[in-house]
Amino acid sequence: MRLLIVEDNPTVRRVIKTIVSDLANEIYECEYGAEAVAMYPAHQPDDVLMDIALGEMNGITLTSHIKQRIHRIDTRHIEHHQASVWTGGLISAPRNSY
Repeated sequence: MRLLIVEDNPTVRRVIKTIVSDLANEIYECEYGAEAVAMYPAHQPDDVLMDIALGEMNGITLTSHIKQRIHRIDTRHIEHHQASVWTGGLISAPRNSY
């Protein structure tokens, strides 16, 4: 599996990478939404884990940009309620809800 992690906090990005490293053969990382839009076509990741609250482009806008270019993408919004510490307490919304 190819995975793209889009997260502006390097510590959180490192934690996510550690958690998913056994699940993915290839892991790509970027800090900003614009990087992810540029990187997506080149790497064609199977899954993208992204922060919803990115600096210049939020995760929902980023998803829209990617979906405009790649029509086969299937989305699932994952929300996390502890902003300062990632705890794994995640709530998943229905697919393609954004």
